Amino acid sequence: MRLLLPFSLLFSFTAFASITCGEQTFTSKPVVVSGKFTAGVVAECTIQGPSGSDIRKVSAFLESEIRTEGNILHKEEVAEVQGLPGKLFDVTMFVDEGSVRSDIKVGSDDRDLLIYDSKSKKVNLDGFAGFIEQIDVKINLERTEQDLFKLRLDNFTKVDKPRLVPTSTFRSVALKQHLEQHEKKLRRLAEKIKANL
Repeated sequence: MRLLLPFSLLFSFTAFASITCGEQTFTSKPVVVSGKFTAGVVAECTIQGPSGSDIRKVSAFLESEIRTEGNILHKEEVAEVQGLPGKLFDVTMFVDEGSVRSDIKVGSDDRDLLIYDSKSKKVNLDGFAGFIEQIDVKINLERTEQDLFKLRLDNFTKVDKPRLVPTSTFRSVALKQHLEQHEKKLRRLAEKIKANL
């Protein structure tokens, strides 16, 4: 089910004329069922890369971030990613709030398409984030013209409701956090991809 979010959630990069992003839409309706909040959201950006943009540089950058940013790499192997040659990483990534262990697949045709697909296996975070049970992220980067790319960021989250918080309050707070985090992630990702094309 796809629902458009209110126009007020439309965002773009006025400071970065070469990056424009559209509205966030839901890929799965935000609901609380059996004390679990779940929601999927997606948004797309258009990125104007420099002359001679190379998707292989973005692939190398993403793989480098997985391997080197203080993460624990449990396993790395060759894998097919939606029909593309790629790699599977079993990695624990550390963030300010704690750590997330995920299976991450990165695949590319080395010219026009890159896919990054992360499925969380174990989430250990502090504070309100400690109620997060699942964080799945999928990135598609596709060349649409010579140096023009379409970036799509899908994010799915499952959050356990704290026992004493009313369901309506929990849903509202969890939804707000989910949308804000998705928007921040998309902005940072678009900037990093542009810098690495």
